[in-house]
Amino acid sequence: MNKLITLIILFFTLNAFSQKEANFWYFGENAGLDFSTNPPTALTNGQLNTTEGCSSFSSPTGELLFYSDGIKVFNKNHELMTYTNGRLANDLLGNPSSTQSGMIIPKPGSSSIYYLFTVGTDFVPNGVSPNPGFNYYTIDMSQNGGLGEITDGPVYLAIDPTTGTDLGNVWSEKIAAVKGKECNVFWVVSFVQDTFFSYKITDAGIDLNNIVTSKVNFSTLDKRGYLQVSPDGRKLAFADYNAGGTNIDGRLFLLDFNNETGEVDASSTQTLIPIFTNESPYGVAFSQQSNKLYTSSYNGNFSIYQFDLESTDIASSRAEIITKSGFRGALQLAPDGKIYASIPNSTFLDVIENPHEDAANVVYTENAISLNGRRTTQGLPPFISSLLLPVQITETNTNTTINNQDLRLCIGQDRTIVSETITGSNITYSWTFNAGFGFVEIADTKDLTLNNLQYSNTGEYALKIELTDECDNLIQYNGTFKINVFEAASATKPADIFFCDTDRDGFNQFNLSTLKNAEILNGLDSGNFNVLYFTDLVDANTGNNPIANPYTNPTAFSSQTIYARVQNRIAPNACFAITDFVLEVNDLPIPTQPNAYRICDDSESGSDTDGIINTFLLNTKDDEIYGNLNKTQYNLSYHTTQNGAETNDSTTLIDKNSNYSVTTSQKIFIRVENKDNTDCYDANTTLDLIVDPLPVVLIEIDLLQCDDDLDRISTINLTQTEISISANFQNETFQYFETEAHAIAGTPVVADEIRYPVNQNGVAWVRTISNENCFRISKINLEIEAAADVAYNKEFPAVCDDFLQTDGTDGTENNDTDGITNFNFSAADSEILAFFPIALQPDLEVTFFETRADRTAVINAIPDISNYRNIGYSSSFTRQTIYFKITNKNNNNCSGTGELYLKTNPVPSATNISDLELCDNLIDGDNANGVVQYFDLASQTPIILNGQNPDDFEVTYHLTADDTNTGDNPQASPFTNTIRDLQTIFVRVTNNTTGCFTNHTSFNLIVNPVPIANFVEDIEICDDNSDGSARNGFSQSIDLAAQAAGILGTQDPNIHTVTYHRSFADAQSGTNALVSPYSNETPNRETIFVRIENSDTTCANSISNFDVIVNPEPTFVTPTNLAYCDDALDGDDANGIVQNIDLDSKIPEVLGASQNPNDFVVTFHKTQAYATSGDAAVASPYENTNPTEQFFIRIQNRQTLCVNDDASFELIINSLPDFEVTTPQILCLNDTPLNIAIENARDMYTYVWTDESGNLLNTTSVDNINVITAGKYTVTATTTNGTFCERVEIIEVNESNIATLEQSFITIIDESNNIGSEDNISIAIDTINNDLGPGDYQFAILNQDNNARIPIIGFQDEPLFENLEGGIYTIIVNDKNGCSPDTTLVVSVIQFPKFFTPNADGTNDTWVVKGANQTFYPNSSINIFNRFGKLVAQVPIDSQGWNGMYQGKLLPSDDYWFNITLIPTENSNKPIINKKGNFSLLRK
Repeated sequence: MNKLITLIILFFTLNAFSQKEANFWYFGENAGLDFSTNPPTALTNGQLNTTEGCSSFSSPTGELLFYSDGIKVFNKNHELMTYTNGRLANDLLGNPSSTQSGMIIPKPGSSSIYYLFTVGTDFVPNGVSPNPGFNYYTIDMSQNGGLGEITDGPVYLAIDPTTGTDLGNVWSEKIAAVKGKECNVFWVVSFVQDTFFSYKITDAGIDLNNIVTSKVNFSTLDKRGYLQVSPDGRKLAFADYNAGGTNIDGRLFLLDFNNETGEVDASSTQTLIPIFTNESPYGVAFSQQSNKLYTSSYNGNFSIYQFDLESTDIASSRAEIITKSGFRGALQLAPDGKIYASIPNSTFLDVIENPHEDAANVVYTENAISLNGRRTTQGLPPFISSLLLPVQITETNTNTTINNQDLRLCIGQDRTIVSETITGSNITYSWTFNAGFGFVEIADTKDLTLNNLQYSNTGEYALKIELTDECDNLIQYNGTFKINVFEAASATKPADIFFCDTDRDGFNQFNLSTLKNAEILNGLDSGNFNVLYFTDLVDANTGNNPIANPYTNPTAFSSQTIYARVQNRIAPNACFAITDFVLEVNDLPIPTQPNAYRICDDSESGSDTDGIINTFLLNTKDDEIYGNLNKTQYNLSYHTTQNGAETNDSTTLIDKNSNYSVTTSQKIFIRVENKDNTDCYDANTTLDLIVDPLPVVLIEIDLLQCDDDLDRISTINLTQTEISISANFQNETFQYFETEAHAIAGTPVVADEIRYPVNQNGVAWVRTISNENCFRISKINLEIEAAADVAYNKEFPAVCDDFLQTDGTDGTENNDTDGITNFNFSAADSEILAFFPIALQPDLEVTFFETRADRTAVINAIPDISNYRNIGYSSSFTRQTIYFKITNKNNNNCSGTGELYLKTNPVPSATNISDLELCDNLIDGDNANGVVQYFDLASQTPIILNGQNPDDFEVTYHLTADDTNTGDNPQASPFTNTIRDLQTIFVRVTNNTTGCFTNHTSFNLIVNPVPIANFVEDIEICDDNSDGSARNGFSQSIDLAAQAAGILGTQDPNIHTVTYHRSFADAQSGTNALVSPYSNETPNRETIFVRIENSDTTCANSISNFDVIVNPEPTFVTPTNLAYCDDALDGDDANGIVQNIDLDSKIPEVLGASQNPNDFVVTFHKTQAYATSGDAAVASPYENTNPTEQFFIRIQNRQTLCVNDDASFELIINSLPDFEVTTPQILCLNDTPLNIAIENARDMYTYVWTDESGNLLNTTSVDNINVITAGKYTVTATTTNGTFCERVEIIEVNESNIATLEQSFITIIDESNNIGSEDNISIAIDTINNDLGPGDYQFAILNQDNNARIPIIGFQDEPLFENLEGGIYTIIVNDKNGCSPDTTLVVSVIQFPKFFTPNADGTNDTWVVKGANQTFYPNSSINIFNRFGKLVAQVPIDSQGWNGMYQGKLLPSDDYWFNITLIPTENSNKPIINKKGNFSLLRK
């Protein structure tokens, strides 16, 4: 049975797989990481110093096995592994300069056999031998005491399995591995030229007889760049790195991989980053979930991009995660699910914290993991992708994955943590918890339930799932997360805020923190909690967009809900609570000022003149006062005093719903207040209560009317009574009625109050109404009288029509044909009265009207008969009748009626005529003075009369409008203008019979100027080579028309025509005009004659000419290119930019010896078009923007301005040597010499090395030298491509060393010399009085008894360790500068335990002296006695201690005594220890 159990255990041991096999990473310059802790611990014991390639592997339980750079293999003790024959494993055929120099694969079915695949390269720095090719080695970890041994290899794999062709020289630097779909299968994939090679690994080993090849439709541009398979085995990412100098042209491909057959599907190829995009992908990594792909790309900087593999267009999903300064670097997925990024020459790694998330949510942490002084280079170790498949842990409350996350939760919360469902058999779950004292199992179920969380739940949680998969492999999944528990938040609902805005702008600033924090926190410690305010519940729950404090309401006079969020200051997104309150800003009510409340006096009080009214009802004014206010929101009251309204004094309150009495008038006061906020009120509005008096009138009045015939039936104008009814009639209105009843009712009024019909006599009633609408009623007695017509009938002399507007004013509508003019017939008044006796005449009044109806109604009387204008009654052809009435002034009785007549004479007509125009001439000796001697004015007369008989009319011409009015100063014809250029002539046409005339016609005399033919500069043009010669003095493109603007000057080109002629005669006659462009007939110089003619006036001028001069263009000498080496004036000597390029240095070269530079302007341009136009000249000195630029030269003759733009040259900025150095560097005095070297050289250069004194250190060009002393070393690199560009770098070398540590440096305080002070057990290293060395040191101790380390990770700066327990300690001194190995010293720290508990729980099961062993104390005596002094045990010093038994029997719980003698070694400086004491045995 025992044998069977052993066999089963062996079976599972041979087939165990775990994420922990990727726990240890070694890479870069002696850098390393241990992923058994979270975060990973930096390792400083690594032996790799690799430019790129590296590989590591650990056991399924996470212990380091071995690691390699492709040439050397180191075991777990960091020593070189050996071959079976004992030879050191330092000559493998991989290469540290290969992108992926190695890949380690465990042999399925074996717990000891591993395959190390190595990849060589010929892309190597100086001093490193090229070794392209692909090999593998077999390592047996059961050999050499478990340290491993290379038992086979190298096995050469770089052979085409079909043709047998050796492909080693062209093999790429790429390798990837993934678990196969079949049981116990791995696939290793590499690439050469255009083909993937897949190698199947089973329990039978590596199948070299069935190598799977997959040809694709692309080939590599470069051997470099990473290859990775996704953890789920379905996708393959291929980085085709290609960058050198400024040429950056790499690519990224994504393909489908079949993990059952090992085939790569060529048809699935997706180009995620194409060539010629200034990107060169190098590193690739998939997320654990295989849903996202990341690539690191060199583009002059270091960039990382994400691709969403779940997108329908993966290439377009590219998103930039980070761009920073740096060279190419690797990406690698780690066991913790994060992706780590290596940026060369850094002492940190960057981390993509959550690579499975969309790009917008990705957290990228720069300098996330310190390497404890070690440095990165370009590479990170690759692993079998499927090792890194995670077990997903989910928190159900948020349904989020929490692997490797720090959860922040609150006291009292419940949480359920759910494990991903895993398939397999014999599944076991183990949830463990570490509160800082080690992991303790807390559950063995699939899910973990945590109820009523408390502070004690803070710590790290780990899930371990173990199962047997379908291939009978023992699989272990691990996941971790952390929980921090914080005090829970609560939010008390506060009182609402109702604010009355007294400044009436509707806004107020609220300090919500001051107003509400204490109320909402309600006792919570404001040091632990803060309060944020929000206007939106969604924002309050997310914590986004908090209100700025103080807060101003955004909308005037508004009510809004404010949400308050109370949150734990340390865990604001985890522990928070929400409440709300109303914030309302109320307007100070502004009532409408009411109109006065007026009631007319009445007789209800006994008199309608006492000013007393008892019927004022105030509530009738409410609506008017409320205005736009909400009546349901405000109370309105009336008060007898202002103070009463202010204070709402009930003793001053007027009952607004009952009648109120007022005598004459009273002012009352109004209060309007907000029902919700009575402090928000207005008491500044008043209401006037007024009793208005009734009008004072005659109660009865008589009105007589004069009829114009004898029937005494007529209409009467009732309004004639108003002047008699009331003395205040001008301020009152009147309404007329047929009956008294109508007058009392106010309706109906008479239809026509000025034409009220009466038959001999009658009656009417009138209301006299005051401005306040109060009225009294009067009676009007009416009587009609009759009288005969007066036989006057006079026609007054006719008046000429005037040239005025209808209303008699002078304006734009003047008219002398409308038959309207002014009349004076004032003589009619005395002539009509002469028909009556002289004694009666003073009592009579004559009134004149335009119509008979107006006379009957006595309305619209003519106000002024001495200046009457017959508007509306044109009398040009028919005379106008004027009607008059004679009335008695005393009683309105009539004395008679009659008519007179008026007539208008028409004026002559004068037709508007055109202006007279002539050209200026030389008759008076001046053709530019604007005067002409022969204007024929008389020629205008027939046109003006336009058919009227010239015998009946006289036409005269005048120089002023006033002369036409009087007829003075007529002008003779022909006429010489007296005003130059333009003179107005005014015309008068007079009717010889009536004397009526018209004088509103005029015309202009215009003297048109002769055009001015300005003399212009000669035309100078450059020979244009259109006839095959640019220097023969002829041109076929002479632009004569270009002279027109100068010849015309300011004259309008639209009305002037300029023509060009070969002779003066042609110019005068306007014949043989030349066509532009023009070809000269006389070489070099020819005269052109000009004619200019005004097309409107036809005036012409031909006195101008100019010469045409044809100049030759400049010549040039073809220039050479202009070359510069890049420099660092702009802080960057590798960007191809130079700031001080002297373009002008090319001028003497291009002009040659025959042309004087002082005679020419030479400019440089970026385009041919600019050189031709002369635009955008480039100034010298010049700063370029591209390494190579073409310049076009413009040469212009300063005198002739002729240009040659045919010359050009190239500006070339040659790159400086492109390489890197590491500075400062440490020279470890225990490991000399130090090799300092050129790194990452991009080309072949020559190198010169010198020390600080300038001494030459090399005689031939080498890219590295050995140094043995500190100092500053200078290397000068020079290009070998003929440009001879140089770059100088300085490497600073500082000395350091491992520490010197002796026993005498150590002071130990323990119970051997200080019994009873166990809390103060300590180890101190005296660094003040002892010289540890030139390094910068840090310290740690390791308790060998329990493997406890202080500090847990890394080192501490202080050389003092206190509050220790006893034990054997190793003191570790580490040089921060990286000198290794660490110095160690083992010391003994004595402690006598005070109790032990022998209950077989693995803790304190025996009593043993801590810190004592055979090594330190070879002679010892340890005796134990019971309380009675009986010896119950004698304990050997190196034993496990006393187990509480005596002669095979358990002794009871009790106190026991010890007597101990410890004798140290002879050469020790320790004293002999003799100690007695007691301890307790406790049984539980």
